[in-house]
Amino acid sequence: MKRRLENFRQRFDATAQLSISPAAEPFAGHTWLAVVSSHLGHSVRLQVEICRYLNQSILDARRRDAVLLVTRGTAVFPWVNRAAEIFKIPMIEIVIGAQPSATRDGGDRIVRVDSPNGAQRDEIIAALAD
Repeated sequence: MKRRLENFRQRFDATAQLSISPAAEPFAGHTWLAVVSSHLGHSVRLQVEICRYLNQSILDARRRDAVLLVTRGTAVFPWVNRAAEIFKIPMIEIVIGAQPSATRDGGDRIVRVDSPNGAQRDEIIAALAD
């Protein structure tokens, strides 16, 4: 966990504060895989491709005993949340600033990031992932 925080601070924001909930702490030593998509579009063909990609990524995460990272407010959040439930993959929600959490397990597995210098959501989640 300390390595992730230092990596984030070095790359984006030396003043950032990062806190991990007690329920997420057991997953600190696992591989963290970020899933990010801000726009899925209206094309059914594109959504089918995204679903296939997500399915393969979820199966790969399960084989690797990895944890999924996702931020609420992204287009892919409900898809990842549901896939994590179905495939029994641990998921950690990245919460930026004062944004409330909304994970399927009552918000227990969260990492909260406060970035006074305004690092963007995708930068934050990419820096925390392995």
